[in-house]
Amino acid sequence: MKKRSPKDLEYYMSKNYKIEIIKDETEVGYVAQYPELRGCITCAGNIPTVIEMLEDAKREWLIAAIEDGYPIAEPYTSGHYMHYRGYIGTAIFSEEDQVFHGKLIGISDSISYEGDSVIALTEDLHEAVDDYLESCERNGRQPDKPFKSVNVTD
Repeated sequence: MKKRSPKDLEYYMSKNYKIEIIKDETEVGYVAQYPELRGCITCAGNIPTVIEMLEDAKREWLIAAIEDGYPIAEPYTSGHYMHYRGYIGTAIFSEEDQVFHGKLIGISDSISYEGDSVIALTEDLHEAVDDYLESCERNGRQPDKPFKSVNVTD
C-alpha cells in the first residue's frame, strides 16, 4: 500500500470541512461554500446538486492551492470560534509566532485580528469589527452581514 504525504490532496479531501448553504433570494437556487477555504464557492438550483458541485469545487480549489503553495486551513472545531456583534471569527494559535490570530468568516470582506493572549485577541476582534462597521458607515456602504446558512455535515 502506497504511503501518502500527510498533507496531500487526499488528506485535505478526507477532512470534514463545514459547509454553508445559503438560499439565494435573488436567483432561484442555493449558494454553497466552505468558509475555511476562502473562495471555494458554487451555486446550483437545488441542495443535492449544490453539495455535489461543492465537492468538485473543493477538489479543484485544493489542487490549485497545493500547486501554488497557498496555505490550506484545517477544519475548525467549535472551540476555535469567537462571536461579536453577530459576526463569527476564528481563533488559532501559532506556536511558531507565539501569537493568536483569526479572521471573520461568513462574509466576503476580509477582516483579521491578532493578539498575544486570549484577552488581547478578544479585544482586537472587537476593535476590528467596530472599525469595520464604522468604516462602512463613513463610506456609505452596507457592511456584509454574516451568512444565514444551513450547516451540512456527514
